[in-house]
Amino acid sequence: MVRESARELNAEMHRLGRPSHLGAGAKRIDELEHEADQVLRRGLASLFDREADPLVVLRWKDILTRLENAIDSCNAAARVLETIRIKDGL
Repeated sequence: MVRESARELNAEMHRLGRPSHLGAGAKRIDELEHEADQVLRRGLASLFDREADPLVVLRWKDILTRLENAIDSCNAAARVLETIRIKDGL
C-alpha cells in the first residue's frame, strides 16, 4: 500500500503540468489511506491478542504505525495537489 500510494502521488506530480488531469490518483491514494487505517487496526488487534512479549508488541506497533503514517503523508500531499487543481478552477 505504501508503494502504491507513492506511485500514485508520483503520477499526480507528473500531471501538474496538466492540472485538468489531476484527481484520479488523489482518489486512489485516499482509498489506500482508508484501507491502511483498517489494516493498522486489524494488525494491532491481532498483535495484542497473539503476542505475549511486550517488546515485540511495541516494535511491531511502531512499524505498523510508521507505515500507516507514510500513507497518511501521501494522502496529505495529494490533497495539496487537489487544492491546486481547485484553485486553478479545473
